[in-house]
Order: sequence, then C-alpha cells, then structure tokens
Amino acid sequence: MRAGPTAITVVGTAFDVRRGGEGVRVGVAEGVVTVATAAAQGDTTPPPTRIGAGQQVTAGPDGALGAVSDFDAETALAWRDGRLVYVDEALSVVIAEINRYRASKIRLADAALGQIRITIALPIDRTDALLSALEATEPVRIHRSAAGVTIRLDGRPD
Repeated sequence: MRAGPTAITVVGTAFDVRRGGEGVRVGVAEGVVTVATAAAQGDTTPPPTRIGAGQQVTAGPDGALGAVSDFDAETALAWRDGRLVYVDEALSVVIAEINRYRASKIRLADAALGQIRITIALPIDRTDALLSALEATEPVRIHRSAAGVTIRLDGRPD
C-alpha cells in the first residue's frame, strides 16, 4: 500500500493510516506493519521501520520516518463504530477530519483558532455537536451560510 511517498506493508494485522498536511501516520491495533520511505528511482532509502500493536510512526510530507510512539487504537479507530474521538487535538486537525463527513464544510476565519486544543467524542452523523461545544467553551462565533460554516474569534467582524 502507498500513501504519498510512504510505503506500508501489511503482515496480517489491523491498522490505521491517516494522511494529512503534516504527512502520513500509521498506527497498529493488532499484528505488525512495516513502514518505509518509498524510493525514487536511483535513491537509497533508510531501512523500513516495523511497528507492532499499540505503536505508530509518522512520515513527513517527504516520506522521512519519525520516531515510533504509542498508538491509542480505541480512540483512533472509533470511526469504525460511527464515532469520532479526539483527545487534546488541535482544532485544525479535528476540523480537517470532520469535514470528510460533512456536506457543509467548516473553515476557520483565523489560523490562530486552529491551535486551540480540544477533547471531544461525537457520532459521525452529528458533527454539528463540535460547533455547539466550541460556542459553549471557547471565545468563538459560528457563522452559517450557504457556502458553509465559518468559525471566528468572538469580537471579530463577519
């Protein structure tokens, strides 16, 4: 399997691959996965990294692999049960993932809002719960229009 410049080899397992602006994250729930930087013709690449259950590795946009770290499979794979779970995650990451499930996309009017850290669990079919939670806990305003949903810092003009 390939995700951008990252090659993933499955060796009888349950795993999760997330591709975003910051690269590719591969996490293992069961079994073992080998992750390697995909070689361009003539390139020499570092050896692959093997990760097992409860581990993850992230490859940057260029495919360079980071250090192996802990992987919370229950949280990361909750989408298989129709739930989205985020623990101390950047709002920009949460919105990027939630937008995959929404017809009316959410956008941030101010990039600084993307750095807000949130913890939330919600059903995939009720992503508006994120908007309600943000209005209740953060200094933001939600603006809905035919073009989508915009989150603004409270006090900023529309």
